Amino acid sequence: MTSLIPWFCFCLGSTTPTPTDGVEGKKCPLGYYCTKGTVKEEPCQPGTYSPSTGLAVCQPCPSGYTCPNTTMISGQPCSPGHYCPPNQWIPKGKTCPSGTYLPREYARFLNECLPCTPGFYCGKPGLSNVTGPCSAGYICEGGDKIPTSTSCPEGYYCESGSVNGTRCPKGTVRRTRGAASVSDCHPCDGGKYCIEDGLTRPTSYCLEGYYCPEQVKTGDPRPTGYECPKGYYCPNGTAQPKGCPPGTYQPNLQQKECLPCPAGSYCLANTSDPLPCPAHHYCKASTSEPTFCPSGTYTNSSETGLDSASKCHPCPSGHYCQLGVVTDTCAGGYLCITGNPLPNPDGSDETIGKPCPIGFYCPAGTIEPKRCPRGLVIATSHAISEANCSTCPAGKICSPGSSVPEDCTIGYYCPYNMTRQKCPLYTYNNATGAESVKDCKPCPAGFFCWYEGEWVKH
Repeated sequence: MTSLIPWFCFCLGSTTPTPTDGVEGKKCPLGYYCTKGTVKEEPCQPGTYSPSTGLAVCQPCPSGYTCPNTTMISGQPCSPGHYCPPNQWIPKGKTCPSGTYLPREYARFLNECLPCTPGFYCGKPGLSNVTGPCSAGYICEGGDKIPTSTSCPEGYYCESGSVNGTRCPKGTVRRTRGAASVSDCHPCDGGKYCIEDGLTRPTSYCLEGYYCPEQVKTGDPRPTGYECPKGYYCPNGTAQPKGCPPGTYQPNLQQKECLPCPAGSYCLANTSDPLPCPAHHYCKASTSEPTFCPSGTYTNSSETGLDSASKCHPCPSGHYCQLGVVTDTCAGGYLCITGNPLPNPDGSDETIGKPCPIGFYCPAGTIEPKRCPRGLVIATSHAISEANCSTCPAGKICSPGSSVPEDCTIGYYCPYNMTRQKCPLYTYNNATGAESVKDCKPCPAGFFCWYEGEWVKH
């Protein structure tokens, strides 16, 4: 039996099943197919093609190609970013999905689409190349669809296009995700050090004798250039040197504590070299401010370095001393004996000083009370000069050779500048200091006054 090759025959009929004269019929053309007994060729549909004449059926579009139109005689190469299984009719082929790309033609299968290159992202389907680098602060490990897929991990920084990120350098720390550059790695905390790369927290505290400032990338517990200076102390974990408190000092580098200021010196804050205690002062141990010698004592201007109040000298006779110096001479009317703090001592401690006693006068600065000229007396204390000397006052007895008047005795009266007189007969006087005969009273009833200078005992 003879097989029939696809030809088509015109409607007038044909004398042969395979006409070729173009009148009775002809061979089925390229891009078409001709079924048995057809009078007209049929166009090949999208997804198929007819690469030769005389085909009864169209052939499936081959893998790696696409046949998007009718009457195609050959497939078109599958476009980059696409893949084409058999019978493909989409113009470029099926798109490689987001997160993949394909730079070449003729791909046949989905698995030929390449995962997006690490460090890059492929942001839409059908890419022939990657979209671009991963965003700073993120990593793209491969096959990423967006530039911000995975945040940069703690302890790392991730510049644009990072695959794994870079460890933050020694001396820095990064506690949170998303660092975009090395500048996002923060200096180690103040008082601490970061000895390794990629730390999420400081290694430990800086050691005593050193300090680790904030905003400085410290990678060693004993950082060079940050030794604790003189006049300061640095215990473990010091961010800034601590100044020695007043009353202490530190003469050496790299110390964890300060020393008590020595006696005879004083130490201000942050002292490395104690200052000698100045003149007119004394300084006990741990002194931050010199203390004036006690009132009533002094030092010479050349005397420095005293360590106790006992080293200050008693104020000299005839003077008084305040704030560690001989202030001035004692006031007139007073005696400043020794160690006197005031110009007018009240006599509460007569070893120091007292008011000028009755019967004497005391010029300013005198060290001994002075007597009045012979025959003159002073009846009050605090006398300043010879001008205070006078003849014997009424009511007083003035003994020859003495400038100290005494009260007129009982039974007597003492007129001005005269010797004492007895009260007359039949009168009496029971009080001292009588000044005139008028102070002698008549003898009271029940008594008798038979003598001059009488006094009555009640």
